[in-house]
Amino acid sequence: MRVLACSTLVAAAHLHSSRGSTEHGHIRAEPHGDAAKVLWGSSTPSLEESCSKSGVHEADGSTLHCRPFECEAGKPKYGLQQVRRREIHDWSDEDFKIFGEAMNLVKKRSHPHKKHNGALFPWEKTTTEAPVVTGPPGYDDFALMHHHSQGGHNNANFLPFHRWFLLYIEQQMQQATGNCSIILPYWNWAMDANRIDKTEVWTPERFGTLKEGCVDDGFAAGWHWTSMEGREACLKRRPTHGLNGVLPTWTQVTSELLKYDSFGGLHSLVEDTWHNPLHCLIGGQMCSMDSPVDPSFFLHHAQIDRMWYFWQRKLPHLEKDCSGCTHWEISGTDFDTEGPQQAQEWATSFNEELGCFPVPASTPQWCISYEEEHRLPEILKEEKL
Repeated sequence: MRVLACSTLVAAAHLHSSRGSTEHGHIRAEPHGDAAKVLWGSSTPSLEESCSKSGVHEADGSTLHCRPFECEAGKPKYGLQQVRRREIHDWSDEDFKIFGEAMNLVKKRSHPHKKHNGALFPWEKTTTEAPVVTGPPGYDDFALMHHHSQGGHNNANFLPFHRWFLLYIEQQMQQATGNCSIILPYWNWAMDANRIDKTEVWTPERFGTLKEGCVDDGFAAGWHWTSMEGREACLKRRPTHGLNGVLPTWTQVTSELLKYDSFGGLHSLVEDTWHNPLHCLIGGQMCSMDSPVDPSFFLHHAQIDRMWYFWQRKLPHLEKDCSGCTHWEISGTDFDTEGPQQAQEWATSFNEELGCFPVPASTPQWCISYEEEHRLPEILKEEKL
C-alpha cells in the first residue's frame, strides 16, 4: 500500500475535524505577523464544495491537511499550513502534556505485519504474502521507514530528507488528535553543551531521565518496539560516559556554519560533525538506523533542520542551494514513497511576507520557520564569560 508521496502525504483515515480553528490547547502554529497573511493561489486544489466563512481544513492527511482557507464567491482558497517550531525550554508543562499525549496516540496505532524468513517487510518480491494494510502509519513504522530509506544519509540528500520526515510525523500527531497546532519542538543542545545530562529535556515530565537501560519515566515510559528481525525490545538508552563538553556551544556552531558558502560543505559538516555524535551520546537505539524508535530523534532532528534554516536565512543568496542533491526513496515497508523523491524540492526561497519557507517547491503545502529561543541572550552571555 503506497500512501505517501513527497508532495502529497495521503493517509487513509479521517479523524476529528479542526476546521474553523487555528489554535488548540497551548501549542501554537501561527503565521508570522498578521495572521491573515497566507499564501492564496487560484490554482490550489479545492476539495470543499462550498464555504460560508474562513477556516482550517481538518487534520485528515490529505494534501489539504490543516491548511487555512478563505471563502471567495462561496468557494475556498487554500493557504499553507504554518509550521513554526519553538525551542523545548520555551514550552510550558501543559504544552508538553499535549505533545506527549499525541505521541502516545500515534504509538498505539497498530496494523498487521507479516514475517517471511524471520524478517519484516520482505514482501516487495513476494506480494502474495503481503497483508492488507489499512489506516495511517503507527509510530514504530517511522523507524522501519527510516531503516528502509535509500539515499537519505551520508550525502547531500540528508537535510532535505529529514526536513520531510519531520513534517510527516507532525502530520500523524495532528491527525491522531484532530489538533492542527501540534508541532515538534527543537532542542538547541549546543546551548546545553556542558550540561547535556542536566537539561530539562531529560526529566520524568518530558523525555525521561537520561540513564542506561529501558526508559521507565517520561511520556515514553514502558515503550517497546519490534525490530526488523521481528524481535521485541524496550526503548533503551545508553548515554556515553563524559558526554558533557563533547559538542560545541551555540556560538561555535553559528560561527562554523557561516564559514560555508556552499551547501556541499554544509551538509557534511552538519551530518558528520554534529548530527552523528549526539545520536551516540544518547546511545541505545538512538545510535543506530533504528533511531526514530526514541522520540528524542525528532527533537534532535528539528535542531538539525533549524541549523539548515539558520544558514539559509543568514545567507539568502544560497537558500535554494542543494548542490549534490539527487533523490531518496523508501521501499519495502507498508508506507513507501511513490518512487524516488527529489531533494531539491525542499530547498526553497524564503517568503518574506509569511516569514517562512514554503515546501515543497512545486506544490507548496507547508511553510516552515523557527522561533529564536528566549534563553539565547543569557546563554550567549555565559559563553563569553
